[in-house]
Amino acid sequence: GDQTPAPAPTPGNPNTDNPQNPNPGNPGTDNPQNPNPGNPGGGTVDPVEAAKTEAKTAIDASAELSDLVKEALKRQVEATTTEAAARDLKTKADALVSAVKALSGSVTAAKAVKEDAQYNSVDATLETTLEEKYTAAAGFLTEDSKLKNLNADGTLATTQASLESAKTALDAAVSALMPELTFVKTKTSAAAKVIELDALVNIALKTELQRQVNALTKEQADQATTMLANLTSLKESLESLQTLVSDGLKMQVDYPQKYYDADNKEAFDAALLKASSVFPAFKWTTDSIMVPAPTDGALPNPRAWTKARDKSEFVLQNFVMAPAQAAPATQSDSGTAAAASATVRLATGTEAAEDSESSEAQTAPDLASTASYLKSLNDTLKAATDALNGDNPTTKTAYYKADTTRTLYWDGFMPKIVVKDYQPAGDGSNKDTNETANKTKLEAWFTNSANWAGLEDQLTKRLGSDKFKNVTLSSPTVTYETISTGRDVRIPKVTFTVTAKNGYNLTAPTGNTKQISLSIRVLYTTENQTENALKYQGASSSAVPNNTTIVNDENVSRTVNVYLNYTGPAIVLDQAVPAVSTAANTLIDGTSNV
Repeated sequence: GDQTPAPAPTPGNPNTDNPQNPNPGNPGTDNPQNPNPGNPGGGTVDPVEAAKTEAKTAIDASAELSDLVKEALKRQVEATTTEAAARDLKTKADALVSAVKALSGSVTAAKAVKEDAQYNSVDATLETTLEEKYTAAAGFLTEDSKLKNLNADGTLATTQASLESAKTALDAAVSALMPELTFVKTKTSAAAKVIELDALVNIALKTELQRQVNALTKEQADQATTMLANLTSLKESLESLQTLVSDGLKMQVDYPQKYYDADNKEAFDAALLKASSVFPAFKWTTDSIMVPAPTDGALPNPRAWTKARDKSEFVLQNFVMAPAQAAPATQSDSGTAAAASATVRLATGTEAAEDSESSEAQTAPDLASTASYLKSLNDTLKAATDALNGDNPTTKTAYYKADTTRTLYWDGFMPKIVVKDYQPAGDGSNKDTNETANKTKLEAWFTNSANWAGLEDQLTKRLGSDKFKNVTLSSPTVTYETISTGRDVRIPKVTFTVTAKNGYNLTAPTGNTKQISLSIRVLYTTENQTENALKYQGASSSAVPNNTTIVNDENVSRTVNVYLNYTGPAIVLDQAVPAVSTAANTLIDGTSNV
């Protein structure tokens, strides 16, 4: 019967018995714009409740804690009665999370060590200690590396201390084991690297390398690391040198244009000879590599190999060192140690050793000197090979040096021009009409660049690599010019734009546009035609020097260039180089007598 109204709820009291109030600290105030728990719709914020809410929110967001630990921590937060206590719990919870993260990282690292293929090769005592510390540390964590539970006393400080202690013990066990494990792994890798040298070094040298690896002890961990690095370098250098030397020797014999026209031919030859000298099993012969010097500008005729030079011939026989490394001899022994310096086998068949006056050197070559010397040889030869014909990654040069005093002719050495129904200038009743029609037909032929593929190479041979190299021709235009051969004759001329190949720099002459023109002397109307459709060339009496009465006059022989207007069957040489005296109209090197 007491009709006295109930007292109003106390603002900010989380214990208000109001079943319709879902927000602790907010006594049912219907204010959706009030984001602050403990603020009764415009009153002051309860700092204790705010601190508790902040702490519990941080705990819920910690992925490193199991649900069981989160609930236990939130109960501790809820039991606090002061703002300072709530914030202290949050700080300790954050520190606990950091400790869990650190321990989890150490457990993961230790697990990787345990799973290493060489783990069981380390000292048994070290292995046992690591197993114990790993088990203890992992016991604090769930399978997904979350903290299982708090210590028995339930406090955060003691739990954090336990985690940190377990981490320290585990890290110490790993640190004690790692040097030996690293050594074992390095030694195993070095032994495997020696096996990979099987096709690159002599059996005796391989056996010696295996002996050196097997002799390594855990006290020689640094030497093991150095040996692995040297073996790796040795393998890489030998593999590269086998290819570079083999290909280089073949190129010297095949004598391609990019070799004989190379700006760095002498440097390449020197690098190749020096690199090949470390393979004493390879025997030079007088016919192996020597080519005659050019005679009166004629191209040399390479001699054939006695047999093909395969990469398998280039096998390292012993330790070597750069000749400059060898110290003066300490004995008067006349024998030169095979490993004291690199032996150079000359193309004449003789042998020459740098510092061959020396006998056993004070400093004997070893794996380190061998790896260092071979790397320097490989780097030098590779750079020289890359630089052949201007193919240098840093300096790529293209040449076009026009000679305004010289007329270039499109003759039988150039790609064959075939223009159907071409009428020589002057034929027919209408010379101008024929010339216009011919020009159109020639332009159509030149429009297809495949018709004149290889023209750049022919011009390089004709002009020389110092004047024309690493360039491309484009935009051919056809014109006609008048020449006099006793009567005025109109002949076609084609002009190309000259540009450097992609990635090359074009040298002199300077100017925006470079052009080269060729007067066309040879042209056919059908593919099978053997008779030149342009029949206006001939010998001129003006070509003979005045006052010449002597047969075989030296002045005439030296100064007169005769163009032979050969209109008979084409002279076709064998595709393969013919054997001596077996092919008609050919010399020993396959060139035509004509």
